[in-house]
Amino acid sequence: MTRADPVMTGEGIVCLSSIDWDFLWQGHQEIMQRFAAAGNPVLFIENTGVRAPTLSDLPRLASRVRNWWGGVEGFRERGPNLIVLSPLLLPFPYSPLARWLNARLLERAIRNWMEATRRGSVVLWTFIPTPLVLDLIADLAPSLTVYYCIDNFSASSPAAKAIEISENRLFETADLVFVTSRELSARARRCRPEAHIFPFGVDFESFDSRRGRTGEPSDVASIPHPRLGYIGGIHRWVDLDLLKRAATARPGCHFVLVGPTQTDVTSLAGLPNVHMLGTRSHTELPAYVASFDAGLIPYLLTEYTASVYPTKLNEYFAMGVPVISTALPEVTAYNESNGGVVDVARDHSGFNALIGEVLTRDGAGREARIEAARRNGWSERLKTMSAIMVDSLASKRARPEVMEGLLRRLTRRYRRPTAAVALTCAAAFAVLRWSPMVWGLAEPLRLVEAPTTADAVIVLGDGAGESGAIGQSHEERVDRAIQLYRQGLVGKVVLCSSTKWTFSEIEVMRAIALTKGVKDEDILLEPSGGSTREMIANSAGLARAKAWRKILLVSSPYHMRRAVGAWKKQAPGVGVVATPASRSSFYSYREQKHAAWRKAGPTWNQLKALLQETAALAFYRFRSWL
Repeated sequence: MTRADPVMTGEGIVCLSSIDWDFLWQGHQEIMQRFAAAGNPVLFIENTGVRAPTLSDLPRLASRVRNWWGGVEGFRERGPNLIVLSPLLLPFPYSPLARWLNARLLERAIRNWMEATRRGSVVLWTFIPTPLVLDLIADLAPSLTVYYCIDNFSASSPAAKAIEISENRLFETADLVFVTSRELSARARRCRPEAHIFPFGVDFESFDSRRGRTGEPSDVASIPHPRLGYIGGIHRWVDLDLLKRAATARPGCHFVLVGPTQTDVTSLAGLPNVHMLGTRSHTELPAYVASFDAGLIPYLLTEYTASVYPTKLNEYFAMGVPVISTALPEVTAYNESNGGVVDVARDHSGFNALIGEVLTRDGAGREARIEAARRNGWSERLKTMSAIMVDSLASKRARPEVMEGLLRRLTRRYRRPTAAVALTCAAAFAVLRWSPMVWGLAEPLRLVEAPTTADAVIVLGDGAGESGAIGQSHEERVDRAIQLYRQGLVGKVVLCSSTKWTFSEIEVMRAIALTKGVKDEDILLEPSGGSTREMIANSAGLARAKAWRKILLVSSPYHMRRAVGAWKKQAPGVGVVATPASRSSFYSYREQKHAAWRKAGPTWNQLKALLQETAALAFYRFRSWL
C-alpha cells in the first residue's frame, strides 16, 4: 500500500472475531469484507468465547456445529479472498488444558489456510483478548498484531471477569491497539502509552445510495406514522422499562424494533403500538431506517455501556433520520464532535419529552445529520487505520532483531505452562485409557430389569453398538429380542430403525428374526424415526393403537436409562421393562477379573460412546424429554 491507496493491500489477515459471521452485521464483518475486497486474503475465525457457556448458549453451540459440518473442516467461502472458519473447540477459555488443546487445533487450521494462500506470515487482527489469543501470537509470530478493543468484556458478565489478566497482557504486547471509545482508551493506556480511538463506522455509500428511494418494507407499510425505530439486538442493555413508559405515554406513536430478541420482552409484548419485527439482513436495514420518523438508542446506563459506541447512530444519520438517545458517554462525546446533532435525554421523562420535540421539527437538521454520518463512514475509518498499520509494518520489517527478541521472550514465557499442560494431558490420557475409572462413570447409565410377560418387545436400532461404532448394534439387540420371544414372554416383536447402509437395517433385523424362528406375522416394522426420541414416540404410538399394557424394551445397556426415561415420558400409561442386549462388550472389560491391567480401560470408540450418551442424557433432561 502506498499513501494514496485507500486500504492496506497485499497482506494475509487472520481475524479472531467476537461474533459469528452470520450474526448481526457489525464492524467485524464490514472491516474484514473491505480488507478482502482490497486484495488481502482474510481468514475470519468466528467467536471462540470469552466465558464458559451456559444452558442459554445451547442454540449458539448447535449453530456452530452446523456451520462446521456445512463447511470443509469448518472452512466456508464467503466471497473473493474471504474464508470463514467455524472452529470446534473446548468451550472453557480459562482452563489451562482446554487452552492448550484449543491453541493446537486452531493453529493447525490457521497454518492450513496460510499454506493454501501461500502466506509465510500474517497480520493477526483480534476483537477478543482471551488467553487463547496470546497463545496464537506466540505460536504464529504474526508480522503485525492489532487488538481492536470494542467492548469492556470484563463488565459484560461475571463469568467474563477473568479476561482482565489476558487483556492487560494483550494491551502490552499488541503492536497496535485500536479502541472504539474514550473509556476503552483510558483502560488501554494503563498498560501502554498509545491507543488509537476509532469508533465503529457506517457503510455510508450503501445507505447513501438508498436514501430517497420510494417504497417501504411490506411489514412496515401498514404501521401508522409517527414511527420511532430501533435497529439492533433487543438485549439486556436495552432499557425496556423506558420503552414501555414511552409507548404507554404516547399511544399515537408506533415503536418499531428491528432485530433479534435476546432477552425477556414480556413487558413490551402486549403493547399495541410496539412492533417487534425480528432480524433483518444488513442489506435491508437502510429501507427500514428510512421509514422511521426518528431513531432510538434506548440503552441503560451501566458500567458496560459506559464504553459502548452505538453503531446504529451513524446508520440513522446516514438516512437523515433524527436520533433520540439516553445519555451514553460516547453519544455525549459524539455530540461534542458533531455540533450537537443527537437529542440526548437524562432520564425517562426527558426521553419522552424529546420524542414530542423531535416529531415537530419537520426535517430540520437533516443535512447536518447526513454530513455527520459521512465523516464517520467506514471508508474514512479504514483509510486512517490502514495508514497506521502500514507504517507499523514497515517499522517492524526494518528492525527484524526486535521481532526475534519478542519471539524469544514469548517462547520463554510459555515454555513452562506448555510443559505443565502437556504433563496434565499425559496423565489424563493414562487415566482414561488404562484405568477402570471410566467404567465407574459408565455404571449409572446401565439399567437392567428382570423380564416379565408383556404384549411385545420393542427393539431400537439406529444406534452405536457395544464397540461404540454406528451400525454394529442391531445383531446383539435383535438376538436379545429373539430370546425373549422364544421364552414365550412376548407375542410380538417390533423392530425400529431408519438407517440404510448397503441394505436397510430394519430389513436386516427382520431377516435375522425370521432366520431364528420368529414368525413373520409376529414381526412389526417401524421404519420412521432416527433419534431415540423419535423412535420412542413412534413405537409408543403403535403401543397405544394396539392397546398394549406393557412392553419389553431392548437397546444397548448404556443406552437403556435414556430410552426407558423417554418411554415413560411419551407413554406413561404403557408399562416398560428394561431388557438390554445380553452380550455387553462395553462393560465386559470391567467384569473380566483375569484381564491384564492394560485391558482395564475402554477402547476409544467405547469412550466416545460413553461421552456421547452422557451428553445426550443431560440434553434430554434439560429439554424435559425424560
